[in-house]
Amino acid sequence: MGFFKRYPIFCVVLVLLVLALGAGVYLVISQQAKVEDAKESYENQVRRLQEVSRGVLYNPETGQRVAPNKANRELLQVRLDQVDGDLERIRSGMVARTDRILNDSADEFTFLPKLQSFIASLKALAAKNHVILQSDEAFGFAKYATQAAQPKKEMIPMLNRQRQVLDYILKQLMASEPVSILAVEREFVERPPEEENSRNRGRNSNTKEDDVFTIQELVTARSNEFIETSAFRIVFTGRTNALREFLNRLGKFELPLIVRSVEVVPATESDVPKQAEAPKQNSSENALFALFGGGDEEEAEVEVTEETDPNKKPVITETESKFTVVIEYVEVDIDSDDETEEAGS
Repeated sequence: MGFFKRYPIFCVVLVLLVLALGAGVYLVISQQAKVEDAKESYENQVRRLQEVSRGVLYNPETGQRVAPNKANRELLQVRLDQVDGDLERIRSGMVARTDRILNDSADEFTFLPKLQSFIASLKALAAKNHVILQSDEAFGFAKYATQAAQPKKEMIPMLNRQRQVLDYILKQLMASEPVSILAVEREFVERPPEEENSRNRGRNSNTKEDDVFTIQELVTARSNEFIETSAFRIVFTGRTNALREFLNRLGKFELPLIVRSVEVVPATESDVPKQAEAPKQNSSENALFALFGGGDEEEAEVEVTEETDPNKKPVITETESKFTVVIEYVEVDIDSDDETEEAGS
């Protein structure tokens, strides 16, 4: 204490020098850390430059690389222009075919009437082609056909597109001469946007309709944000040539349809659509027919005749099979703006 009183200036200067020394040590340590980071970043950039200078590896088996020179850049640009041209031709062709067939728009006022007309026309076509249907067949739209439920406005374009695609598919099927159509199912698309995943669109767990289904993610062509699909599953019975004709008709590619799976099993007697029961005659009609010798005796005679008729065609023949076909309608959604943005990035 006495030393500080005798030499106050010297002590103050000494304290300041100690503080300056501590600050200098701190700055040296912090700058050393920055130097190490800068050195590591520099080494990474050097390695990256060396990697680029050796070329891009495109064949891991042979180790062959593409050098970043002018000739290769021009060649890659030519290939890129070819790919862009092919993509544009594919898109234009798909849009032209799709717009030619799927050109029936609908809104919240016309969707349900058009849906009823769609069901009635397909039932009439089935009757004309002698194709057996379920008595309550709604072709994938039982929720809206039987309950007359109004879909949400934002869902109508997707549902209307499914209706038109199904109309095309089922007309091709009926022209292929199947014996019966057991089930028509569509992929469920009415899930709210916040619950929907475009890569794994699932069935709503709350719905009780049995004409919607979920396509497996490993089967679907829905792989990224540029490819959107809508799946359908058709179950029908018939001979093998009916399946062959049906697949050949879809293979004309009038619409971008992809057959994802085909399951074939022998048809059984249970593979028959449920038909509406015929109305029974009342007792007064039977009594009236009995006066003229008709009624139950004639009915019994008819039944015996039908059972013993050797020329009557059985409902299920030995050569008939049950086919389950899963089909996807594919839409490519790539805009020119997206391509330009990707090229610039």
